[in-house]
Amino acid sequence: MKIRRGIAGLLACVATSAMILVATPLSARADDLLDDHQHMPLINTGSAGCFEPTGGFTGLPVQQRTCSPGVIRPGTNGRPIQYYQFQDQGQVDLNDQGWFDCRWLGCIGRGTTGYLIRNLETNLCFDVRDGSKSDWAVVQQWTCNKNARSMLWYVQPGDFPGMFKVRNFNSDRCLDVKGGSWAEGAQLQQYHCTSNNLAQNFSQKFLELRMDLNGRWTDGSTRSAVVSSGRFGHIVIDMSAFNRPAARGQFDFADPTTITVNFPDDGTFTGKVSPWQVSPTRITWSNGSVWAKKP
Repeated sequence: MKIRRGIAGLLACVATSAMILVATPLSARADDLLDDHQHMPLINTGSAGCFEPTGGFTGLPVQQRTCSPGVIRPGTNGRPIQYYQFQDQGQVDLNDQGWFDCRWLGCIGRGTTGYLIRNLETNLCFDVRDGSKSDWAVVQQWTCNKNARSMLWYVQPGDFPGMFKVRNFNSDRCLDVKGGSWAEGAQLQQYHCTSNNLAQNFSQKFLELRMDLNGRWTDGSTRSAVVSSGRFGHIVIDMSAFNRPAARGQFDFADPTTITVNFPDDGTFTGKVSPWQVSPTRITWSNGSVWAKKP
């Protein structure tokens, strides 16, 4: 049995780890993934956590919190402080020089929609502290000002179906959960944009967690693949121990026991996860390989 195929199967299993029933297909236009007509929660793909400021004053940081009942089960009481509106500010030039068309230099040309991200309860907006263009800069709330580039954001399709990324016009860095944390109080920051990063992908809809496949998986050899799974059913597999590129996949929405994972240097494989519990320990792949989770 080829190790590469075994690992591919492994990836698939990982996808099932954090299961959330996502029904929105990947769109060619990021704006199609965004509801900018009403206040909605902003939910991280990796943690399934919502965001809110630490209080009602300007300058306070925005942090990750457990989503309120109104987010998890629409129709029940939610917390207004967890709801934001992406307010369309029209076309914005990324380089802040309207006379210069930078598209040939690799930046975004004219025609990019800019948004203020306004909190329902505080009426304040997302802002990168001190207008920083550096990694790890804190995202705080501040009095909304469409002329402040540190407060203007644009949206791109995410790395996973139904998800989107949020980038700052001033720094061109991505909205990011510090350290990819799932913890209460994790800081919202800006960080350079990376591919297949669960901490940089977001949604406006909550989907139920089913399984957790985070950790190391092996086919019995001394090497193992490292799976990072998000609570929306998306996963990324670190294949560096095998000198192979990372793979990614997701849970099969029609069958919650099945995962589908694509290995860019090999192919797409499916896996059956067992036992059916929060932390499964075994995956059987379509190529006949069986993977076990390392303790």
